[in-house]
Amino acid sequence: MEIRNPRLKYIWETATDTSDLKNNREIAEFHYFNPNGLYARKKDNDERIWELIEAGTLGYGYYLTDGAGNYHRADNVRNLAGKRRVNTTALSVALQLLEEHTEEQEATIAEATA
Repeated sequence: MEIRNPRLKYIWETATDTSDLKNNREIAEFHYFNPNGLYARKKDNDERIWELIEAGTLGYGYYLTDGAGNYHRADNVRNLAGKRRVNTTALSVALQLLEEHTEEQEATIAEATA
């Protein structure tokens, strides 16, 4: 599906950070749809965790706690990206929780591969 709106295309595909986004909705959309956003980072970590589980390096419980079985933080960002108006506090809390989760995932991956 081709995105015709140039601003939306920029937010969803081209932007590398949130510094030039205009409002909270655009920031939420960036983190959910853009390949440089937190959601994409979480998906990459999920794949790495699954590879470590299949290799026998991590137990299956990590899939539920750190992997794809644990999506409620990402779902919060998705819900905000779908709203017309996004509350600043709700957005900052959702992004902080998702960032903390991705950092925990990355720590688990680093520990398992060390």
